[in-house]
Parts: sequence; structure tokens; C-alpha cells
Amino acid sequence: MYFSLPDWSYPDYDGFTRDRKRYDYKQNPARFKKFQNYFQGQLNELSTKYNPDLVWFDGDWEHSGEEWQAKNILSDLRRVNQNIIINSRLNGHGDYDTPEQGVPVVKPSSPEWELCYTMNDSWGYQPYDNHYKSSNMIIRTLVDCISMGGNLLLDIGPKADGTIAPEQVKILKDLGCWTKKHSEAIYETQAGISEKHFNGKTAVSKDRKTLFLYLDYKTDEGILLSGIKSKVKNMQLVGGGEVKFANISASDYIFNIPLTDFDQDVTVIKVSFNEPVSLIEAKNEAISLKDLFTANKKLNSASYKLKKLAKTLDKGINIFNDTNLAADGMNFNANIKPLDQTVNNWVIKNAEALYKTTGGILAGHYQGNTALSADKQTLYLFVEGTPTGPIAIKGLKNNISRIRIVGEGTMLPHEIYNKLYWSKIPGIVYIPVPKDKLDPELTVIAVLLDSPIDLYREKVGAIESNL
Repeated sequence: MYFSLPDWSYPDYDGFTRDRKRYDYKQNPARFKKFQNYFQGQLNELSTKYNPDLVWFDGDWEHSGEEWQAKNILSDLRRVNQNIIINSRLNGHGDYDTPEQGVPVVKPSSPEWELCYTMNDSWGYQPYDNHYKSSNMIIRTLVDCISMGGNLLLDIGPKADGTIAPEQVKILKDLGCWTKKHSEAIYETQAGISEKHFNGKTAVSKDRKTLFLYLDYKTDEGILLSGIKSKVKNMQLVGGGEVKFANISASDYIFNIPLTDFDQDVTVIKVSFNEPVSLIEAKNEAISLKDLFTANKKLNSASYKLKKLAKTLDKGINIFNDTNLAADGMNFNANIKPLDQTVNNWVIKNAEALYKTTGGILAGHYQGNTALSADKQTLYLFVEGTPTGPIAIKGLKNNISRIRIVGEGTMLPHEIYNKLYWSKIPGIVYIPVPKDKLDPELTVIAVLLDSPIDLYREKVGAIESNL
């Protein structure tokens, strides 16, 4: 049950408009008491008559918990239903957090939380708000929440006659198809493992004997799961067949999925163990120039080695600093034989992203490895495989001057969602990458910023303004 604590239409509520109050409640406590009795009487009536399992309060920021009489509200509600659940918008007296619109960059501190989210930019139906997110974006947002142990509260804005806009119907149907197919990887899961172990989102079952891996890209170059101390019993596609895997070390696994078996939005792999999954803290092992450039016929394919290079650069270890590599890649010589020509060609092509670059941005802002130019004004994104939708950057405060694919110059557009013009919280930057411009080994995208990079990692709370 949704319940708005403020009631701007009630004549004895102190708030009237943004700029004007009906009265000062401190100067007229009897009038405010009349309002308290009014709205708490409504709550008690609803509670007694309908016995809700959950009350979703809103608008608590207009007064303190004491002024709302939050303790009294809770006492009355729990007298009827001792197991009732209350959201966080009762000034510190709730059971779970409710960040709104801004997808958290890092896992919220509250053990239980839900993201309150719209399909376009409006909570109610707005006929000319056509800034809809795609079904792919919504599904990936749900996965983002799952991976951090949260829920997604997705808004539907019906029209006045009760019908739902076709854009919203499509999103709901697509989301429903995905959740039906992948239900075991959604419900009753918990927050996943560190991104150091897998390039993608993850979640675990309650007993931690099952690890779910979420892939929003397609690749036939092998997918790596690293730093797993527990022995993998088997791997299986959720909604599909068995996945073959191989050990490449005591704690690292690699597996392949046929391109025809990937989900069009997010593919989920179920990894089973006989015991709760335990991890080995990832070591700061950098790939060496010799290992990178030496040609061999073993598992270390060019793509695999370049992914390790991206991880090395992301950690702030630039193995090219003592070489003759220039920003344009001209006249570069690795002086290694036998030379892996594919790797060598890739390095020359993408030299700009390797020349004097420093470590990447903190985890949570981008799914994958990154690097920064020496002046911190260009962010390099390493893109594995073929993304199922636009790649995303969260929490970027800077304005973007331009985006292009490194090594071949294609300029890319971008679109920002969830940026509320009056809020300091940045929206999400979505960048569509044309499939015909992807590098067969590893794509690098340069995001030129208007100033040295500035990132938002603070807690995302409720929207407190709708000016």
C-alpha cells in the first residue's frame, strides 16, 4: 500500500506550495495535531480493513520522524500485523532503502533495498514523454539490482482510461519473457562476487552453492571465471543445456557458449558447487611483454592475452612505459620472437590507449576494464565481445566532448537517461557501438571529457523535489 505522508490538499496540513505554507506548525501545534490525528486515523482504518503486508511511505522529508510521530505509526501498524514491512521513507524507521531513478554505483549499505525506476522520465502517464529506455536497458538494470542484492520496483503509468501505453506494454512483455526464462537466477538470490573474478554481473543462491553469471555480450573467444577456490561441479545455461568448461589453472576456468545459444539481452550461466563457493583474492599479476607478444599454439590466444592486458592496465600497471611505443604506434617494435602478429597489430592500432595511460576508474562505474590518459581527461573503455545493447557508464559527472572508436576513428553518439535537471546525481551514459566496427579481439572506445574525470559514488536516496 502506497501512502503519502504530506497531504497538500488537506486544509490543516502546514504545507501548501513550494513557496508558501498555510501556517507555521511550531506556532500552531493544535492545528498540526489535527492533521496528525487525521492522517494517522486514515492509516489505522486502512490497516484494520485491509491488513497490508507492506506500507510504502513517501514524502517524509517535509517533517522529522518526531513530527510525523513515526514511532506511534509503527506501533499502530504492528499492533494489527506484527510482520508488516515498512520502506525507508519514515525518517529512519523503515526496514529497507529505496534509491530512486539513479542506479547505485556500489551496493547500498542496507541489507535490503529496491531501486524505484521509471520506463521513461515520468512517474505518471505523460503522453509526450517519449524518452523510453529500451527493454534491453530495463532487463540489464534488473540484473544490476540482482547483482547487488536488491529489487527493482518498475513504474507503470496507465492512461486515464486504465490502458497502458504500447511502449510500456512492449517493455513489460519483453521483461516478462526474460524473467520467466531465468526465474531461478532472480528470485531468492543474493549479491554476487567481486567483479575481479568475472567480467559481468553475478549473484549467488542462499546456500552459496550456486553462482549465477550474467553476460550482456556475446563472444566465441572464451569466457573467463577466475579466483575460484571451490571446485566447479558443473555449468549450465539457465533455460538451456550444459556448458563445457576447462581449468586453465587451479582456480581459473574458461568456457565457451555457441553464439546461437546466447540470449538476445542477458545470458545466464549457472555454476554449481558441492560446497558454498569460496574465492581466492585476485593477485596483482600483470601480463608481461614476453607473454603478451610471444606466439604459441596453446590456450593463450590473442583475445585472451589482450583481455589480460586490459586487466593489467586497469590496475595501473602499464607495461609499455619502457618501450618505444608512441601514441600513434609508428615504428613500434616489441623485439620478441616468435611474434604474435595479431597482438602486435592490435597494439599498433590501439597505441593511443596504451601510451602513458594510467589505471582505470573504480569498479561499479563501467562493466569491464578501463584506463585513463595521463591528463585524466580521456577515459578508455575496453569492450569484450559483441554487446547486446549500448554500453553504459554510471556516475559520470563530466560533460562528454566526443566519443570514438580507437584505431579507426568512428565517432559514436551517446544518450543520457535518468538525469534529473535539478539533481546533482548524474544520469547513466549509454553508448551504442555498431557491430561492424567492433574489433575481433578487443574493442577500445575513447571518451573525451570536458575536464579531468569526476565520478559520483555517493548514496542515492529518494527524490525530494519535483520542481
